[in-house]
Amino acid sequence: MRLANSLVRVHLAVIVVVAVALQSSAAENYRFTRVAPTPGTVVAQQVRHASDFNVSIVQQDRVLSKSRRVLETDQQRRITVMRVEQGRIDAASIAFDKAERVSPAAPEAQPQAVQGKTYFITRLDDRIVISGRDGRTPPDVELTVVRAAVEAIVKPSPLAKFLDGRTVDVGQTLHLPPAIVSDLFSVDGVIGSAGRMAVTLSEVRRIDGADCAVFDAQLDTRSSLGSNLKMQLAGKMIVQLDTLHTVSVNLAGDAQLTSAEPTHPQAALVTGQGRISISMSATYKAPAPTTQTAGR
Repeated sequence: MRLANSLVRVHLAVIVVVAVALQSSAAENYRFTRVAPTPGTVVAQQVRHASDFNVSIVQQDRVLSKSRRVLETDQQRRITVMRVEQGRIDAASIAFDKAERVSPAAPEAQPQAVQGKTYFITRLDDRIVISGRDGRTPPDVELTVVRAAVEAIVKPSPLAKFLDGRTVDVGQTLHLPPAIVSDLFSVDGVIGSAGRMAVTLSEVRRIDGADCAVFDAQLDTRSSLGSNLKMQLAGKMIVQLDTLHTVSVNLAGDAQLTSAEPTHPQAALVTGQGRISISMSATYKAPAPTTQTAGR
């Protein structure tokens, strides 16, 4: 009898352990939901891009010159959603509190023409109209910077569209379609075309009061922006579960560059190897709820 009771207790213990394990496994499934933008929402972004290349100009296997080329951009910008139609932003403002750039021509950080300025973005059909505070179209040197930034504002997030409605397990790897990857990294002038990207859900953690999914990301891509640029980047991407707002992106890795040198009097090739990093963080401030006062 004692043996039988012991076996029963062991059997019950196994059932409890299995039940707890199943519950723990179930708790590792997370569903993603995208919400439409809300007028009055303010998004504060910190965006940094950097590349550091050792470059050679080669002609018929002869090295003509060698140099180091460093490019960096550092922007702090505030986006205010002004109007939303059919779930997409139709009007917004963007203020560049900080906008600096480092280039071979200016090795010390220099302010970009947009620093300290605010611009207004309006969607007219499929056309994006950008104006300054005076209502006029900004100069080309400003317009180029603003256009690169507003792509991420007026276009629905391709990653959010991909994850919307999906249930993902911790440890599960998702392979993003090339079109999604291209859209994801064509904003801010990062790359022009893309290859493969895989994201693995590593954990869910609480950040600023919201449940956030932390993905380990691997990006293998190439650009055709007037050159052959291959990149293998790795890092982390964090998005909110219940809104699919991007909280942060941090990717870095090796890159190889090959392009023609148009300024050389004879045919020459530019080759380079180096590092590229992409960093973005964002905070979201919802509009204050409106209160109604009853009339007397």
